[in-house]
Parts: sequence; C-alpha cells; structure tokens
Amino acid sequence: MTGIIFAKRKCDEDNAIEDLVIKDFAQWEDTYFKAENNFEKSVAEDLRKTYSVNH
Repeated sequence: MTGIIFAKRKCDEDNAIEDLVIKDFAQWEDTYFKAENNFEKSVAEDLRKTYSVNH
C-alpha cells in the first residue's frame, strides 16, 4: 500500500511541476508579446512625431 501512496504522491508532484512550467512559459510569452507590442507602439509614435516635426 505504501508503494501506491508514494507513486500517487510522485505523480501529483510531477503534475504540479509540469503545471508550474506551463504557467511560467505562458507568463514569459505574455510578457514578451506585451513588450514587443509596446515597442512597436513606441516606434510608431516616434515616427509620427518625427514626421510631424519635419512637415
């Protein structure tokens, strides 16, 4: 019986670690795409300012 409990606990730990890895990757991906989007907005804004100053 102890082997079954240990195996279940090990499976639960593995699932918890896998869930954390998935959540960590999702958070990294979200942060990356937000940063990329903000960068693109910043570049577009700078180009508009530069264009409006020159024209």
